[in-house]
Amino acid sequence: MRGHILIRQWEILRLLLACPDGIRVEDLAATLKTRKRTIYRDIAALKGARFNVQKFKRDKESFYYVPIGDPVLPQRG
Repeated sequence: MRGHILIRQWEILRLLLACPDGIRVEDLAATLKTRKRTIYRDIAALKGARFNVQKFKRDKESFYYVPIGDPVLPQRG
């Protein structure tokens, strides 16, 4: 059943929106009890669906977030 993938991706999106200061992939994986590689794939899928998932580095660690005021990118031309 593939519904669990959609549920996990919505949970990732919810967590990204809830953490405007960013959240690490390691923390997402631990919270959702899955592997980091799965989180990276899900983030790529969310980006492909035009969610404005942003990445930044702080203290040599990568953090991801979705800007609250701009969560979805405009449709491509």
